[in-house]
This record gives sequence, C-alpha cells and structure tokens, in this order.
Amino acid sequence: MKIVRDFKQQDDAVNFAFKLRERGIPTHVGVFKSNNSHFYTGGGPRTYGVWVLDEKQHHDAVLLIKGGRHKVENPLSEEQMVHLERELSRKNIRIVVRDLILFSLGLGTLIVLLVGLWHSNA
Repeated sequence: MKIVRDFKQQDDAVNFAFKLRERGIPTHVGVFKSNNSHFYTGGGPRTYGVWVLDEKQHHDAVLLIKGGRHKVENPLSEEQMVHLERELSRKNIRIVVRDLILFSLGLGTLIVLLVGLWHSNA
C-alpha cells in the first residue's frame, strides 16, 4: 500500500476513496496520524489517509487528484478489487496470528524462567 493523499475530514477521505474505486483503483482509508492523543481529552486532531492497495496504480491516483479527466491505465474490475482486498485481509490476519503466537511463546518462556528462578531461590 502507498499513501496518495491525506485529509483533515474523514468524509473527504472516504469520498475521494470512492472516486478512485469508481475508476478501478482499490483503496484503504484510515487514520494517518494523531497528535496529542491524551487519554483523558479524547485525543487531538487526526489526519485521514487514503492508500492505494496496488502500488502500480499510485501514479494514476495522484494524477486523478490534479484533474478528474485522467484515464486510468490499468483499472481493476470490481471482481479484481474484491479479490485483492480479500488477499490483503488474509495476509494481515496471518501476520496478526503469527505475532500472537510469537508473543505467547515468548511470554510462556519468560514465565517458565521466572518460576524456575523463584523455585531455585526458595
């Protein structure tokens, strides 16, 4: 994924993402950055980013920012966009599961070591 543009308003980011999707460019919208995110105040201002899922389409997306008349070189069909989104989702799930397993193994090892030290000092 590669960021195309950031927006101050979430609605603006979502609308831009829909325009790109209509042209055959699948996107992701999310919080790009958050400043002063203090727990009690509910956080500071946020910036919403629009990322293209297929980095080969980044140039087309940038040109569409400058003018809506640009013709996308290799637009994806709706089926292709859905397939790409599913594949990226599966990949992200595998990464999260892998990280959870590694964390669990590390935590389990640490617990075993601490219990062993505790028993040896008792």
